[in-house]
Amino acid sequence: MKKLNLCLSLVLIGLFGSVSFAETPAADNSAINVRDASGDRLTPQDQSSGTTADVEITRRIRADLVGDNNLSIQAKNIKIITLDQSVTLRGPVKSAAEAAKIVTKAKQVAHHFKINNELEVVR
Repeated sequence: MKKLNLCLSLVLIGLFGSVSFAETPAADNSAINVRDASGDRLTPQDQSSGTTADVEITRRIRADLVGDNNLSIQAKNIKIITLDQSVTLRGPVKSAAEAAKIVTKAKQVAHHFKINNELEVVR
């Protein structure tokens, strides 16, 4: 059976030329992820030094975003980092209106916290 598969593969390569595998294009935010890894910006890993209350705020904001069927997948997948009475929202969204909606949701959940809006509108 292995010989048959090998022979078939060789015949197909002979008929259609060499096989080339196109590179998968980078995800939309690959450059952003590299920037975030530089160490001078908060990342979700930084939240591990926070309190359980910080984690709960992040969980509640995420639940509100995921539960909103009017938000894009990008908006639902933004980074939410809660640390020391401050919530940072970072990532690509589809429109300024979507960004404003996310900030409003974060303020409703974390009304006593500072909200850092680092959302970026991409088209």
